[in-house]
Amino acid sequence: EGEGSLVHKNGEKYSGFIQKGVYNGKGVLELPSGKKYQGDFKDSKFHGKGVLSFPDGNVYVGEFENGLYNGKGTLTSSKGEKYSGYFKNGKFHGEGVLTYADGTKVEGDFVSGELVGNGVLVFPNNDSKKQ
Repeated sequence: EGEGSLVHKNGEKYSGFIQKGVYNGKGVLELPSGKKYQGDFKDSKFHGKGVLSFPDGNVYVGEFENGLYNGKGTLTSSKGEKYSGYFKNGKFHGEGVLTYADGTKVEGDFVSGELVGNGVLVFPNNDSKKQ
C-alpha cells in the first residue's frame, strides 16, 4: 500500500502508487519494448492524464481511459507529423488538426481515425481550401 517500486521478471519497471498489488494514482511505467508511460493509473491501466513515449520517438500527451487514448491529446510522430484534438478508443475521433511533416494541415472532424464531412486543408503558405 502506498508509494513504491516494482521490477517484474519480464523487465517491466514501475514506480508510483500501488494498492493491493495494482497500480493506482500517479506513476511511471517502463516496458521492455522501450515504451515509457508517466501519468495516472487506474487498475494498472493508463487512465487520466499522461505521457506515453515510444522507442521510435513517437509521443502522445493527453488523456487516457482504460489504457487507450481517450479525450483531448496530441500525438507527435518522430517523422514530424502531429495530430492534436480528440481521441476515442485510441483513434482520432472528434474535432482535430492533422499536421504533416511538410506543414500541410487538415482541420476537421474525425471518426475512428478518418476525416468525415467537410474539412479544411491549410498549406504551409497559409492558403486554405475547403474539402
